[in-house]
Amino acid sequence: MRIVNHARVPDLDFEVRRHLVLVGTNAVGKTTVIRTLNALLKASTSQLHAWFGPDMLRDQAAPLVVEATLSGLDSEDKAWFADDVEVLMTSAGPQLRLTIRLTVTLDQIDPELKTVQREFVKVGVARPVRPNQLSAIGWSYLPADRSADRELGGGRTGTARALLAEVDLGSEAADLRTALGQYQTVLDKASALVTLRGSIATALSAVYPRQVSPDDMSVQLREVDGDALLGDVDIHIRTDRGPVRLHEQSDGLRALTTIALHQVHRRTARIVAVDEPEVHLHPRAQARIGAVLAEALQAILATQSPQVLAAFRPSEIVAFAPDGAIRQVPLNLDEDWKFRQHSWLDSTLEPLTARALVAVEGISDRVLLHALARASALDLDQAGISVVVVNGATNFGPPLRLFGPAGFNIAMFTLVDEAEAAIVAGVLGCAVADLDQHNVLISRSDLEDEYVRGLGVPRVLDALEASGMYARRAIVGACRVSDEKDITEESLADWCRQGKIKVAAALATQVTAVDASAIPVIVDLMKRLGAL
Repeated sequence: MRIVNHARVPDLDFEVRRHLVLVGTNAVGKTTVIRTLNALLKASTSQLHAWFGPDMLRDQAAPLVVEATLSGLDSEDKAWFADDVEVLMTSAGPQLRLTIRLTVTLDQIDPELKTVQREFVKVGVARPVRPNQLSAIGWSYLPADRSADRELGGGRTGTARALLAEVDLGSEAADLRTALGQYQTVLDKASALVTLRGSIATALSAVYPRQVSPDDMSVQLREVDGDALLGDVDIHIRTDRGPVRLHEQSDGLRALTTIALHQVHRRTARIVAVDEPEVHLHPRAQARIGAVLAEALQAILATQSPQVLAAFRPSEIVAFAPDGAIRQVPLNLDEDWKFRQHSWLDSTLEPLTARALVAVEGISDRVLLHALARASALDLDQAGISVVVVNGATNFGPPLRLFGPAGFNIAMFTLVDEAEAAIVAGVLGCAVADLDQHNVLISRSDLEDEYVRGLGVPRVLDALEASGMYARRAIVGACRVSDEKDITEESLADWCRQGKIKVAAALATQVTAVDASAIPVIVDLMKRLGAL
């Protein structure tokens, strides 16, 4: 897929594998990419003119270009696109390819005037796309602003209504017409409705320029002919409270039902696009929807859900950095099943969209790092910086592989204890002395030593007591001295290690900018993060 000169996304050119899952923070362009594909593969000519105004072109003196190349074509496709497919000779034999390009060019005198061309292109040839050829591509799109009421209710454009309209009733259509005619006869004769028609006629006669009689009024079925035999039928589902209409379920069930019926309705679609499939869904339901969509011939999604993301392979992900640049990993990352089982989990995928990430050994490191960063006037969440807990120095390898230069190539920093520095050096294939060049920062000997040495024993005791989580005398006793003046930095750091997560949580409520500036490894890390 290629997009050039779109005002809302940078120029993009990337490979779409079996599936395409777009991830990123808000307003980076995920939805724009899917909507642009929808325009290319589905929109009518009038819709193209309406959608692509001057504000959609970053440089109004240059054309906007959207291009998609479709592969995996079969003999039926070759019949539909006989004059437009290219035949490529590969080591696996001849391969068919179809390229469709949309070009929007503004008139340089009057930008409101434009030329819109959608063509099949191959070397030396460009041919206009006929409307009936678009349907043969098999594209289906469910936008993020979908309405469950509209899709599941009785509206003419809804999926449920469309499914009913497609039903071939066969010989039973005549039976239904007979039944509907009998129903209309009962409506005509019902005494209550005769009275209602009379009341309405009287009211209309008072305002109309003519008299209206009760016989002029009727109460009729909306539609009883042709394809509308099921026009006023609702689909119900049995629940604990009896049968209910599909659109009367909870928001979560309606969201699930909308996607499920869309799949049924678009059963012939080969490319299924869904913007934010996780809307209104519990995380377990998000995981299920992800698994269902992963079974499609080809799914194109925009999502912020790690649960949806985890259902797809690493190579199928295109991650948007905060600046709009895209990240994509090589195909061979899919082949390491052990790596995927241990590292490609929903709990580890949030950093894909981060501006940078910091890998730390344990939870206490993460708690303190967030607190010290805030004290240093750097909100890591707001800055788009993720902190990844690897749960032990021996586990630094998978995050470095997934998020580092050989993976999604995210700016990566590592905070490691001195005793484990050699492990990280081994993963990176460098000497311990060169770790600094790889943004690996070493706590001497660990983070507990660093903050006790930097803040000093009295300040650490003050902060722990002020947190309300510890009694000063209890800490003194635990350090086996009678006077806090006799507590050494080593003994207090050792005590902090024994309950490091609770201690970190207590200190996190109290640390200040002065505290953060007294811990050398934190000062170094904040300087590097602030320079991003």
